[in-house]
Amino acid sequence: MFIYDSELAEYIGKKSSEEGIVFYNRAFDGNVIVGLGAVDLEKKIHNVAQAMLMANKFVISTKNIDKTFGELIIGAELCGKPVIFTDDSSIDKIISGLNLNYTVSNKENVLSGIMAKTAAAGEGKQEAARIDIDAAFNVKGIGCVALGIVTKGNVNVHDAMFHSSGKQVLIKSIQSQDIDVKTAGVNTRVGLALKGIDSDDIEKGDLITSEKINTVSSIETEFRASRFAGEDVEGGGRYVFISNFSYRACLVEKVDGNRAKISFEKPIAIEKKDAFLLLRNAAPRIFAVGTVL
Repeated sequence: MFIYDSELAEYIGKKSSEEGIVFYNRAFDGNVIVGLGAVDLEKKIHNVAQAMLMANKFVISTKNIDKTFGELIIGAELCGKPVIFTDDSSIDKIISGLNLNYTVSNKENVLSGIMAKTAAAGEGKQEAARIDIDAAFNVKGIGCVALGIVTKGNVNVHDAMFHSSGKQVLIKSIQSQDIDVKTAGVNTRVGLALKGIDSDDIEKGDLITSEKINTVSSIETEFRASRFAGEDVEGGGRYVFISNFSYRACLVEKVDGNRAKISFEKPIAIEKKDAFLLLRNAAPRIFAVGTVL
């Protein structure tokens, strides 16, 4: 869940880690809420894009109706995920031209709105396991620990998996909300104790997968630019490519209708059907959405 408003985020959950993206956690009605906020929305819009892609629902405060709010609702429309707006301001006229699946809630009812059932990507499917990593470090007596979110399948203690580099790693233990667990499913934020790799070999955006994924220097994509962007994705255009926690400068080599070939300055671990956002310098900076073919 992506949250816009640090005060509201701290009401929804307790702040945990903070490095570009701030995580907020809370147990509610027998479930665990994991919220993602962004540090410095104005200067580092890529943090917002990463949080939006990782989330399955958005909570957007209407306290300040400003330029950033406008960029967020355009990004929300591109992502096509459910949105909960707070009732601090009337926004009917502002969002009337947007295709949003949204509700309006007061602060007291926002937790119930968050827990309202929506189908999560990968939920109920038997898929190869995948964890998108946002941080890694060494812990004395444990070794390498990677933090991330399970985005596909289930990960289990003692599973042999692959890092983006191709190295095989062993899951020694799993923690969720500081509790040791034997298995973790889709949307669970986890801490993985890993054998076979050092934290220095892991970067934000790397993947841990049950089936090996090769890094690539270019991809074929299908895309859609926001109608509020004032321009389409152009061949020869240079943008920032965001896919979950990954961040890459990219070049659009060619465009054919709603399809484009994109190359990267640095190889990226990515799968077919992965969603991405393209960022530019002009507002709205989050201006196009796409899927890897």
